[in-house]
Amino acid sequence: MVERMKSRIIIFIVSFLSLQANAQLSVSAGPSLFNNFGIGTNFYGFDIGGEYSDSDEESYWGRISFYPGKRNRSIDSVYLEPYDPVMDFHSLNFQTKTSYIQFSGGSRYYIGDGYQYGLAAYGGYKFSVILGTCKFELDPYDELRYKSPSLITERSQLFSFGIGLNGGVKYSFGTLGTVFLDTSLDFVLWGTTSTAGFEYSDYPRGPLFFSINLGFRKDLDWY
Repeated sequence: MVERMKSRIIIFIVSFLSLQANAQLSVSAGPSLFNNFGIGTNFYGFDIGGEYSDSDEESYWGRISFYPGKRNRSIDSVYLEPYDPVMDFHSLNFQTKTSYIQFSGGSRYYIGDGYQYGLAAYGGYKFSVILGTCKFELDPYDELRYKSPSLITERSQLFSFGIGLNGGVKYSFGTLGTVFLDTSLDFVLWGTTSTAGFEYSDYPRGPLFFSINLGFRKDLDWY
């Protein structure tokens, strides 16, 4: 019984290692663009990621995209309440600054020369988690005379989860690496914010997102 179990374990280990011998792991980086349909503005950033494949027809990938803060196109205002009831309210101007981080990943299916060699196209599904931060930039005011506007002095955080499609083209230069261009379309299934502050932001919070990624992929091993 014990010998039979040992034999099965050895067979399993050998089979697993033989499968991994043909597996490929790569890292990638490059610039990216992020747009929310209906908003009419683009966010520009960069991403880093990785991709794993144990065949030339299919791979699994993950990516983190960073989009630095972008100021609102308009200036808003809020009335500050004075500590002294005989004083008038004071109008204070402010702007929001919104930034995003997107975690995404999924599966890709290759046609053409495949994952590892030459020219190929690919497509597949993806999952996304989008984190947003809305900061407020206030004009100076006398803090000894007027109460702090609590709603707009706190950061507002956004969290959303979505699914989508990813597709693109790539060209591999052998051991030098691979250049690629892909696009994604994401539909937000669920989202929430920590405060109402995001209502002051002009920027992405709708249900449909579009992104473009241009990058360079380097295989950690090449066969």
